[in-house]
Amino acid sequence: MAQSPAADAPARLIGLDLLRLLAVLMVLGRHMEPPPSHWQSPLRPLVEAWNSGGGEGVDLFFVLSGFLVSGLLFAEYQKRGQLSPRRFYVRRAWKIYPSFYVLLATSYVYHWISTGRRIGDRQAIGELLFMQSYIRGYWYHTWTLAVEEHFYLVLPLVLLWLMRRKPNANDPFAALPRMVLATSLACLAMRYVNYSVRTVFSYQKMLYHTHLRLDELFFGVGIAYYYHFHAEWFRRTFRPLRYVLIAAGIALLTTVAWLPVRIGPAYIVTVAVTQYYLGSAALLVGVLMCRIPDNSITRAVAALGKYSYPVYLWHLAVMQWGMPHVEGIALSWPARTAVYLAASFAVGVAMSNLIETPLLRLRDRWYPSRAEAAADSPPSVGVATAA
Repeated sequence: MAQSPAADAPARLIGLDLLRLLAVLMVLGRHMEPPPSHWQSPLRPLVEAWNSGGGEGVDLFFVLSGFLVSGLLFAEYQKRGQLSPRRFYVRRAWKIYPSFYVLLATSYVYHWISTGRRIGDRQAIGELLFMQSYIRGYWYHTWTLAVEEHFYLVLPLVLLWLMRRKPNANDPFAALPRMVLATSLACLAMRYVNYSVRTVFSYQKMLYHTHLRLDELFFGVGIAYYYHFHAEWFRRTFRPLRYVLIAAGIALLTTVAWLPVRIGPAYIVTVAVTQYYLGSAALLVGVLMCRIPDNSITRAVAALGKYSYPVYLWHLAVMQWGMPHVEGIALSWPARTAVYLAASFAVGVAMSNLIETPLLRLRDRWYPSRAEAAADSPPSVGVATAA
């Protein structure tokens, strides 16, 4: 049975954390205050592209999540020859729920104090039950958590089904690439049909529904399958192309910045989703095949990527609750943006140390991972909550 290419594990983990950091920075840019018309700077086109195209960080997060989470299950199978969905679900719950429900409880109290009204029942139910991808929640970024949660529920069942189809095979997941391709085509078709039948344009109904976005996560699963079970072929094929893949991934993810024509809504809610996760996949594979220097600088920068989950969770609270208090201070737009970015990371790191890290220590003591340590151990983000 082919083993995961763990020899490059430290550099690989630094690369994955750097990608997490890139993804969360893209999302932070999408939700930042747009530059005012009077702000003139050579950087303005770059900042505007960051603001308008940062949402593609979600696509990168989805591909990363599919790769990392399925990698944990593949590593468990390679070590033990079996999977434990129950343990997987328990470990996922310890990772995701405490931080999220603290955010939700804080939001409920803050909303009640600041407005004198409670959060609407429909919004609260959507958030509590992780149905935000279908029911608009209180926060408009938590729909991504719902998509991931639904993916987590489905993935172990799919892998178990494949194992039972070929219980004695050396590679029980050989059908995965065909399933990934079928999922990609099916989701693309559903996005097209969904757009065609809608009379009013709505991001909530055209882009957020789980069944329209699962192809992104499963594409990451497909990459993880080849990475874990066909490691030598994976290296031999993609290592010579690593820089080409990185360049292609960046190009596919940044069309808003360099494309000379405006992308219409029909493309945005259908083919663009496929384009962005293909770009994310190319970037991921390229980074996986790079030997990233393991030094104090790269470790320090990558360390921020480990906090991408709490930063993602809390950044809109920083923007909506904290930044209004800065408006009375005579700060330029670049200074306000720097405060927003720094505060988002500061709050995320603080909440991680207060809630996530202690609970994960308990989780790992009571429900230790059954996967090899090399599979993926560091804590993650916002979206891409892999540990």
